[in-house]
Amino acid sequence: MTEILHFDTYLDNCTYFKNSPYDTIFKLSNPVKCIHKIYLKSLEMPIVFENIRDGNTSNVFSIKINNTIKTATLASKNYTDINVLLTDINNALGYSYLSVNSNGYIILSATINSNIVIQKSILANVILGFSENQSGVTSLSSTNKYTLSYDNFISLYLDIPSKGTSSGSRLISFKIPLNAVNGMIFYMADNASFRQYIEVADENYVLSQFRVTVYDRFGYNINTGLDYSFTLELQFCY
Repeated sequence: MTEILHFDTYLDNCTYFKNSPYDTIFKLSNPVKCIHKIYLKSLEMPIVFENIRDGNTSNVFSIKINNTIKTATLASKNYTDINVLLTDINNALGYSYLSVNSNGYIILSATINSNIVIQKSILANVILGFSENQSGVTSLSSTNKYTLSYDNFISLYLDIPSKGTSSGSRLISFKIPLNAVNGMIFYMADNASFRQYIEVADENYVLSQFRVTVYDRFGYNINTGLDYSFTLELQFCY
């Protein structure tokens, strides 16, 4: 036996937990029990969060030059041009350290005989393509090409007691592959070849309310979002 439930962060049964639709509490008018599995049937979500955002180190770039650490901290913004991003980082650092070559690799240049060490961050290691703690003298090139579209998935986490849904410590109930860019509406329907569900761990659990949090691929909470909707299918024990 199954039951379909529709949810929308805009509706009255939803409360923003931290003033964001990406962290919400839903209350059910009629609590349900004896739940065995909960499937994600559909998701409709406007994508408006920035690729450079505070809270997940994608807005922080730090380098150690000799014995001095220089740090650039950017405001949250959606960047579509690598040159604009590099200009903003250089301005924040107070020197034109960074440039991009024709092959898509980031070049860091300092004064002659300077010892350079890249400090760990999502901006440095994932977006700009430098390896962790990459070092060099006077100049160095990123080991990988830059990418501005690094959010290849987000996760929905439901605080419902369930059996493990992640191979690590990340909070993941449902993994949402992103095939939409900023400004588009992401739509996902139930896929027969890849059905996602959580299995309720407590057979006596009564579902009366639950909290949904949206995380990025690194496990950081995403704060910028618009109202979205989704549908769950409850599969009962009997």
